[in-house]
Amino acid sequence: MDIRKRINARKVVLAYIYEHCFFSAMQKNLIVQPSKVAEAWDQISSPDTPAENSFFDAEFLKQVASKKQQQEHIDEYVQAQVTEYLINQSPEEDAGYLMKYGFDQWQLEEIDTDYVFKVTSAISRYEEELIEKVNQNTQTFQYEQMDIMDQVCLLQGYLEVKVMDTPPAVVINEMVELAKRYSDDGAPKLVNGLLNAILIDKK
Repeated sequence: MDIRKRINARKVVLAYIYEHCFFSAMQKNLIVQPSKVAEAWDQISSPDTPAENSFFDAEFLKQVASKKQQQEHIDEYVQAQVTEYLINQSPEEDAGYLMKYGFDQWQLEEIDTDYVFKVTSAISRYEEELIEKVNQNTQTFQYEQMDIMDQVCLLQGYLEVKVMDTPPAVVINEMVELAKRYSDDGAPKLVNGLLNAILIDKK
């Protein structure tokens, strides 16, 4: 194995999985959380609204209602686009595009493309499995509440062990280094602890 090619490949996959996790989080947030404008409108127009709010005149309420409708349309459009993106993901095509245009400082010969395609193609197969294992090993938070970059390090590490047969200790060290570089101060300890529990202790 060419170490330099593998390092470059890990950076490509990191970017690919970050994009995947970002859009997955966006999709869930759009479904679960109503827009702030809609929340404000519901509060203002509610029959339970305190009397002191009665100074809102009809024109203002009309404008708020219009803003609410516009925001709902925007939310629906964005949700549809994100859902379509996630459904139509093509790891080989998307990763190939990313290597060609997102990391054009390298020639393809400088990237372990086998690693890139194998790891990105395994996301749909192993992501839910990892999420379940993470949630089994946490008490005060769930996977979906984690910082996206921390999710990325966990998912990438788990996938590499599953499809590349890299020794878990090596993968954990690499993911901790990525967490140190791209996430916050607490991330390396979190990533190290969870990957050790999942990959070494088999919890």
